[in-house]
Amino acid sequence: MDTDADADPDAGAEATPEPTMDVDTEELVASLTPREENRAIKSYQNTVAVACPACEEPFDDLVVCKGNPTSLNLSKQLDLCVGVEGGRAFIFPHRP
Repeated sequence: MDTDADADPDAGAEATPEPTMDVDTEELVASLTPREENRAIKSYQNTVAVACPACEEPFDDLVVCKGNPTSLNLSKQLDLCVGVEGGRAFIFPHRP
């Protein structure tokens, strides 16, 4: 005998679409200065005080992760905002 308590809560549920940032990432990247690129990441410097799409404060750099997973080693303490677009992580470091 089946009851509602025995039913699978995910049965019939649709897959949740991947969240995206509410910003044109191509336009964002085009306004930044390229700094470093390797097989795992591409980094840019924010030389024109573009606002962070997450917190609306200017960010210092943008790190775009090309693969999943990607490991980052930070040499200093930073505040980070993160967004996802097209399966890539966009990391917005803010220096305190």
